[in-house]
Amino acid sequence: MLSDRFRSTNDPDFLPNGFCFNAVINAWSNSGRPDSPQMAEAILQRMQNLAESSGDPSLRPDVVSFTTVLKAWGRSKDHNAPEKCEHILLRMQHLYQNGDANCKPDVISFNIVLDCWANSSRKEAPERAEAILRHVSLSHEAGSDVVKPNAISYSIVMNA
Repeated sequence: MLSDRFRSTNDPDFLPNGFCFNAVINAWSNSGRPDSPQMAEAILQRMQNLAESSGDPSLRPDVVSFTTVLKAWGRSKDHNAPEKCEHILLRMQHLYQNGDANCKPDVISFNIVLDCWANSSRKEAPERAEAILRHVSLSHEAGSDVVKPNAISYSIVMNA
């Protein structure tokens, strides 16, 4: 992988950029393999680690990076996928609240998490999806910088 070659040579020509990482994350996300969410998330973590170690801000994950990993978990049949999605969403929010404007969760990010809960076979899924929607909606109404839920958000929860 380019990042391994960069680490071994320190040659900036081998330093992958955010676009390269997002393409690899997307490939894993769309691969349909059972391990695709884990692999996509591992690439996301590698991207973040390389951004921190190199000091190159162009390597920092952004909303596209995170949302693509969310999509992989959302498609997953893994029993823990809803919690994994929530964890990634919270990670995005944390980065955004700590000054990384490129990681602000958007309505698509929230809807993927809602949909993951709604499509899970978990008995607590409808209540959890509703709780997330209520939290986001109330936060937005209170003037928070949280994204405003849309008709799709409400439809997902109603279908849950």
